[in-house]
Amino acid sequence: DPLGFFFQKRALEVDTVQILDLILPEFSQLMRAAAPGGDNEAALERQVNPFKRKRQAPAVYWSGIVDVPAGGQTFSYPTPDSFNGKLRILAVAVTPDKVGVYTGASEVRGPLVLTPNIPAFIAPHDEVVVTTGVFNNLPDTAQVTLTLKTSAGLKLAAGSSDNVTLAIAPQQEAVAQFRLQGTEALGSADLWFTASTAGQQAKLHETTSVRPAVPYRTQLSVGRSEASSTDIAITRDLFDPYRQVEFGAGFSPLVWMRGLENYLDHYVYGCTEQIVSKALPALVFIPRDRLEAGQSDTISSTISTLAQRQNSEGAFGLWAANPVVSPTVTNYATDFLLEARERGYPVPRPLLERATGYLTRVANQPAEGLAGLRDRAYATYLLTRNGQVTTRALADITSQLDSYHGKAWKSDITAAYLAASYRLLKQDDTARQLLAGVPWRELGQERGQYSVYYDALVHDTTLLALIARHFPAETKSVPASLLDKFGERISRNEYHSLSAANLIRAMDLYDAQVASNGDIEVRARMKDQQNLLLAMLDKPPRAAVPQGTTAVTLQKASGAHAYYLLSEAGFDRNVPASTLVQGLEVSSEYQDLEGKPLAAPAQVKTGEEFLVQLRLRAVERDSVEQIALVALLPGGTEPVVQRAAEADPATGNAEEAGSGEEEYQEEAAADEQPQGWQSPAGDYSRSSWQPEYVDVRDDRLVLYGTATRDVQTFTFRVRAVNAGRYQAPPPYAEALYDPVLQARGTATQLEILRP
Repeated sequence: DPLGFFFQKRALEVDTVQILDLILPEFSQLMRAAAPGGDNEAALERQVNPFKRKRQAPAVYWSGIVDVPAGGQTFSYPTPDSFNGKLRILAVAVTPDKVGVYTGASEVRGPLVLTPNIPAFIAPHDEVVVTTGVFNNLPDTAQVTLTLKTSAGLKLAAGSSDNVTLAIAPQQEAVAQFRLQGTEALGSADLWFTASTAGQQAKLHETTSVRPAVPYRTQLSVGRSEASSTDIAITRDLFDPYRQVEFGAGFSPLVWMRGLENYLDHYVYGCTEQIVSKALPALVFIPRDRLEAGQSDTISSTISTLAQRQNSEGAFGLWAANPVVSPTVTNYATDFLLEARERGYPVPRPLLERATGYLTRVANQPAEGLAGLRDRAYATYLLTRNGQVTTRALADITSQLDSYHGKAWKSDITAAYLAASYRLLKQDDTARQLLAGVPWRELGQERGQYSVYYDALVHDTTLLALIARHFPAETKSVPASLLDKFGERISRNEYHSLSAANLIRAMDLYDAQVASNGDIEVRARMKDQQNLLLAMLDKPPRAAVPQGTTAVTLQKASGAHAYYLLSEAGFDRNVPASTLVQGLEVSSEYQDLEGKPLAAPAQVKTGEEFLVQLRLRAVERDSVEQIALVALLPGGTEPVVQRAAEADPATGNAEEAGSGEEEYQEEAAADEQPQGWQSPAGDYSRSSWQPEYVDVRDDRLVLYGTATRDVQTFTFRVRAVNAGRYQAPPPYAEALYDPVLQARGTATQLEILRP
């Protein structure tokens, strides 16, 4: 409170001006650090919709602390064109002996006041009716000409004019409308309004977001070629903005990792495991000297988020610093911190000490099932890697495994964690014996017991990383067919955030042992049959593939078999017309407020609210955990956000301020709503599915939860705000840790009519 400092100056016996000079420049930085999610949250927001519109500048002015000369000084502030109304003014003057304070207000009022109604977002080829109110502040009736100019993201629809003439009486308002269409120039689209009459003029600048009706997607095609020439076809037609198509080639499978890095860089979900996986490639690809200097925004923001999500026990909450934790995820986050420290990054000591304190409890406490003992073994390995002597914990874990899991555990990654721990403790014979029994799951030797964070690819990439780090002599015996299996997995998009990050680290450690060289040339074949030689740069070598390329030709003049990667990332031009059912099924329906379906194409009026009902089910399994369901909204609408009860994550008991009659009325409604955390958008009286978490954005809802074989519904309210004809994007669902399971609904149309 800066004013409080002024009035307490004498009591504090400090120089108030110096205090304010120190505090205020840092204020915005402190607020960003205190915000939930910090810089990671802001980065995630940009990735969810990188085409957000530009916001209007706020009507606020701060002069800073200024030495005022004798006779006084004038301060000027040009108000934004968008502001009409009352400005509050506060001025504080300080001398060594006195403090003076002035408060007042100033009315800001132009001759013509413009109030446009513009949607927050639209999709290419959507048609939108933009209405603009023009208020006449002049003393006489005015003939006002209103003109609209737009940037490349918008154009006038057929039959529409860019100017309208209105006769407006004094102190009255008239409304003009323009029919516009979105183009394929994605991003923040500008609208410039100019109203003029008899020498008077008013201008206003507004923006909207033109974003695709499909989410961002990364598709990788990888392989290993022994032929002298190999053609790889381009499979997707992408918008130019954020199109990132690259081809990489080399004599090490590390070349595949840049595609996975791109996939993680644009990953839009944000639980603790996922933000750690997004940051792990930075440890691999950023040079050591930059890491030692702490020069990585990605790593620093991830560590900041981990600090915010670390609870009092030292564990990392899945979404916040609460008791809702997974030992596997806390192990993984601590593994990241250790990896960062070992590669030279300055990791805060208290953060790591609290995390290893939690791992000590995990390593030494009894656990249920093989999954629980796997977590104990993982924690014990990390503690051993951190320099602790863990002989007693290793002996107890081994005894529990032998007693309750027979020989099955020796083929689990648990055995590899124990082997690496014994190797660090210099008990090499025991380590080699344990390691020898752990199979490569991708080669089909043994299925094993899997869970949400543990599948065949996670098993094999973890095993490869442990071998390369602690048993480097065994790296040469890694079969080439295993790398082929990895490549097949990547080409089929059968990976997720955890396995992708694991694979990057494993390939980095493996490449340090077996790297080889040779000569490679790459050409892009264009639509006009022209061939362009691509400059392969960086390490591993890669090149950008230009727009209009139909195929890439890899030519190998010498060397062993070559590894290649085609990464196609971006927004598809065309919305898929067909549904997709791969282990999951999802659909959506627009309804009126009574729950009756709206006839296709759905029609509503501006200002009206309507319902979106999502339906989700698992097709081939009784249940699928960790589902993400993305519900993109049509343009011209906005989600209706409601005030939900806040729940204690530990107890699930909802608490909301209220008393008297209001509290009594809410008690009956509480019977219809599930206990625990509740979404800020959702009609629980019409929903049978309560997601574990809902992320509400300007243009979409992202829901996380578990799908069952029975159809479950989630219904939320949407408000129509702008007339027009819009694409209604299809809903999309995917299992975050079983990427084979995907679903896509049907795209429809929505028409919003003026009353």
